[in-house]
Amino acid sequence: MKYITLIYILCFLCISCTEKKPSNNTFETGVTNYTLKLDYQVRENELFSNVTKAKILPNNRVLVHDFFEFGVSMFDADGQFIQRVGNRGRGPQELTRLTDFASNDNYLFLLDADMRKIVIHNLNDLSFVKDISLEKVDKSIRPEKLISGKGAGLYVVFYTPFRGGTGNIERIKHVFKLNTDTGKLLKLDINAPEDDYYIEDKGNGITVADLPFMRRSLFRAYKNRLFFTWTDSMTFHSYISTSETIDTLDFYFYKRPVLEEDIISHEYYEYLNSKQRKEIEETWPAMENFFVDENTIHVITNIPTDNNYTKALVSYSIQKETEPQVLAKIPENITVIDVKGDTICGIIKEDPGYKLCIYSLEQSEN
Repeated sequence: MKYITLIYILCFLCISCTEKKPSNNTFETGVTNYTLKLDYQVRENELFSNVTKAKILPNNRVLVHDFFEFGVSMFDADGQFIQRVGNRGRGPQELTRLTDFASNDNYLFLLDADMRKIVIHNLNDLSFVKDISLEKVDKSIRPEKLISGKGAGLYVVFYTPFRGGTGNIERIKHVFKLNTDTGKLLKLDINAPEDDYYIEDKGNGITVADLPFMRRSLFRAYKNRLFFTWTDSMTFHSYISTSETIDTLDFYFYKRPVLEEDIISHEYYEYLNSKQRKEIEETWPAMENFFVDENTIHVITNIPTDNNYTKALVSYSIQKETEPQVLAKIPENITVIDVKGDTICGIIKEDPGYKLCIYSLEQSEN
């Protein structure tokens, strides 16, 4: 009997020694360090009609754009209304339609795609600074989105229709860095990563990076980097504005890492045809959003829990000093629209509108 027991022990030790260690591309699932604590509701007792964007500012002020309310509203750290900017009209510092907004340390940028201009306000007191016209840009491309962030400049995303080889209309994105002092769009020599949907377009001489529209692209800016990815991608790319080079950040995250053999590699995924990719994307939860703050990439994605999937906030270090961490599980009814440090801004559908809430990460007791 002793010999049998000894054999069992030796077998167990052999299996333990040969067991594969988690790779740098995986994270321990089901482990959360924090829980979401509701701090306050922005504009308490009053719903928003349709929040299209919100940003957390220093001192926990919040900028909000409601599609059915003209302009951008600022709220204080208690959720109380401070001021709204964005006057309707066609004159100086006026907008016919607010397409998008962005902010960095000093300024608030408002985009009017129809008027092809950007209205700049001081972020501290929301006073008007100046208008920047985009009229000199080729009229065949349309401004769609502004990207900025802490310590970052201002990037403008344009799009233009493109007829592909199949005859389908695709919208190809073009990204420019805007010099807010001179009003000039700077040509940044970015080579976008190649894939099935990437089309290199240099016909008009001003294209910077062509990013596919059919795969929903996401952009963030932090200091001297512009980050971009797609909701069905497994990695991030960043453009370093000081060196005019593009860098692929090796932060692969997987949508269904239930078992080790279930995890497919990024390289394998690239070799799949469109039908196979579609089958995977329909069965795997997609990345919902990502945010960059203080050398950290925060991803809203799904993690496996008890043979199911749970939406979670996963954190990656840009310096790659630590393994990815599942910080907190996110309730399914909360759509996260910004993350700054341990502060999370989320919206909740509540007929006939939406609640906008601010949460903090609270250390879990376990």
